[in-house]
Amino acid sequence: MLHVRSVMHSDRDARAMTYIEIGDWPLMQNAAQVVRTAVFVQEQGISPEDEWDADDAISLHAVLLDINGAPLG
Repeated sequence: MLHVRSVMHSDRDARAMTYIEIGDWPLMQNAAQVVRTAVFVQEQGISPEDEWDADDAISLHAVLLDINGAPLG
């Protein structure tokens, strides 16, 4: 897994408020599904059956997380 720290910093100190994790589907599936469900299934009305496919297993995934590890994007 590759961690990339974002450039967004708190006004109070230099700790990163968000970071990006990049990895394969087994590693990123839970976080990626949270974001994709919110954006594509709930907001855009895409059928869940159309959102997930075989390409997920062979793709590299990147997810933006907050400092507590909650997926943001």
